[in-house]
Amino acid sequence: MTNHRELKVLGAYRDARRQFVSQVVEQATAFTLSTTSQKLDDASEEELRSENVFHIAELYYLFRAANFRHDADAFRAYLRQHKEGLEQKLKTVRPAGSLKVARTPDGLSKKRLEDGNMSDEVIESLVQHTRRFAPQSGLMLDQTKIASLLTEIMSPETCRTALLLLADCGFFVRTGLAPVTVTSTDKLETLFAEYLTTIADTLDVRTEQES
Repeated sequence: MTNHRELKVLGAYRDARRQFVSQVVEQATAFTLSTTSQKLDDASEEELRSENVFHIAELYYLFRAANFRHDADAFRAYLRQHKEGLEQKLKTVRPAGSLKVARTPDGLSKKRLEDGNMSDEVIESLVQHTRRFAPQSGLMLDQTKIASLLTEIMSPETCRTALLLLADCGFFVRTGLAPVTVTSTDKLETLFAEYLTTIADTLDVRTEQES
């Protein structure tokens, strides 16, 4: 029989997630109306409600919570941990089967993991760029590197499409052509922080009521 406490946790999570998605769409709609005098189309709204946007928000909340903008050494440690994690997964890749695609036990292709990996040189370049520019201008990342950090969750093209939409809706600023650099406007991670706070506050209140 399902534990009532577990149902309360599930309820807190679902309520906070619903609020997060609604606020993302609401802010995107307001920004689009103010800049283009047009409403969001259905496809854009559907994408804003997707797991892709949620995971990007989670990543950028982590960047802010870990203070990577002002702590380049912590950012380096995070990037190295990501690299080590992918290299460990690459060791679990099984030989290609009838489809001729080598994959890990959880279904990630060898190519996907290799493409998402970063060399030590790339990591150090990102760290030095962060140390030089981030304190004044924010954490500016090549969008392909954002895709690399999310490679276990979504494809590079899926990430690019989501980032493009989020920029069109005022959550990011994209600059340059090759590479395209992405800088957050801090709105998305603020909404994600509120999502987490809602869950934490709700569970704290319910725990006090139970005790």
